Amino acid sequence: MRRTDAIDFAILQRAQEFRLRAEELIDNDSDLLKVIASGAVLAYGGVPGAPEMTQEQITAVTDIAHAVDRKVAAHAHGAESILMAISSGADTIEHAPDLDDARIAPPLKPGNV
Repeated sequence: MRRTDAIDFAILQRAQEFRLRAEELIDNDSDLLKVIASGAVLAYGGVPGAPEMTQEQITAVTDIAHAVDRKVAAHAHGAESILMAISSGADTIEHAPDLDDARIAPPLKPGNV
């Protein structure tokens, strides 16, 4: 883990690790949690659009954040990761270039995002 003045970074694997980290960040007064649901275009070593997190991991973070009225942002380029983030209750999807109208229509019912 690396800490800067405004941002905490952590590499986690199991959903329970994500829950514990989310709780820690909330306990330290974070008002927004951001997850990296998929690879980024300019990220070294990642595959743009490929899932970086599982549905269970994203849900672990959103459950903890929403229990204390905090928001979750999901960085997501790939369609699979975008849909997982929406299904997990992410409050905002950052980027989302790889999602077409047919795949976005079902989860965008009123109240979902």
